[in-house]
Amino acid sequence: MNQLLTDIGGAPRTRAIVRAIQPYLRDGSVLDIGAGACQVARYLHKKLKLDVTAVDVVDHNLTKFPLVLYDGKRLPYKAAAYDTGLLVFVLHHAPDITGLLREARRVSKRVIVIEDTPVWRWERWLWRKMDYFENHAQHADIDIAHEALTVDAWRQLFEREGCTVVTSRTIRSFATTGLLYPHTLFVLETARRTALPRTGHGVTVTDLSRAARASRH
Repeated sequence: MNQLLTDIGGAPRTRAIVRAIQPYLRDGSVLDIGAGACQVARYLHKKLKLDVTAVDVVDHNLTKFPLVLYDGKRLPYKAAAYDTGLLVFVLHHAPDITGLLREARRVSKRVIVIEDTPVWRWERWLWRKMDYFENHAQHADIDIAHEALTVDAWRQLFEREGCTVVTSRTIRSFATTGLLYPHTLFVLETARRTALPRTGHGVTVTDLSRAARASRH
């Protein structure tokens, strides 16, 4: 009964996410990074018959799908181990965005990112309130969302980290955000390069948001 209630409550959001990412999924293995309740991972495995691994830094799994916990720094997989990596509404919670993106890029041949991209001030205010109540207010071990980035700022970050943005698509979905603000899907190709520069601490969302604002003045 508990599983049934969980499925009913999370089904519209899960289906909306899967509809968005399905055209860009490759046949083969999928790593759902920051899998959360594991409803997307379970759906991809059960309905689409994909080989899916769910991984996160905390256990908020609401399903019986297996979840792997890791230290949040290095994913416990070899380079290019997965055909597709997923980062669905995850990066804006990461204390070190570039570190997480580099790890996703290291272990995946392709990375699909979905991030909230509110444009107007009132959209950003609603985004922050909704994200807080949906995440940190329910689970104190989920980091409070940092500042939202624009589509261009996310694209610049991905390209600076050696990813090629092959597709980006802005979406408004009642099931995920109640149509209150948009989010954007990015499909990243992660061609290997010999080394990634290490220059002190990683970049946070706040750092990137400030840089994006400064560039407009």
